[in-house]
Amino acid sequence: EELARDEARMDEITELRTRIGECIDRRDLGAAAALFEQLMAMDPRQCLPERSQLEVARELYATGRFPQAAAAFGRYVDRYPGGSENGEIRLLLGIILARDLRQYEVAEQHLAEAIRRVSAPGRREQAARWLNDVRAALGKPPLMEPQG
Repeated sequence: EELARDEARMDEITELRTRIGECIDRRDLGAAAALFEQLMAMDPRQCLPERSQLEVARELYATGRFPQAAAAFGRYVDRYPGGSENGEIRLLLGIILARDLRQYEVAEQHLAEAIRRVSAPGRREQAARWLNDVRAALGKPPLMEPQG
């Protein structure tokens, strides 16, 4: 009986993942994000293929669902540590965590990693400013002075 329940749950997860992919292919990102939220409710460890994960996370962010967006971006950086956009996504995730969710400890980790990973000087500077703001919110001294 437990095996049958597990199989049914896996079938449901597979079906949701397929439907999310179909919505993304149709550019119906609102529907994809809604289905992704259902998927996360069933199994928060799920992660979509790299591009799909980012598209859904960005849709959640664009529609103001910041806790869900942070979770989706967090799954992306954990699952795809070598992803070409990892630094930029960590910067965005750090900003969401700091500005929108006030989760400063986690934001600090992502912003520090973003500084190491982003290549554009302006983005590194932005990450440094946010990191110093987060450290101030945590009662810590600034790590570095932003350049310029």
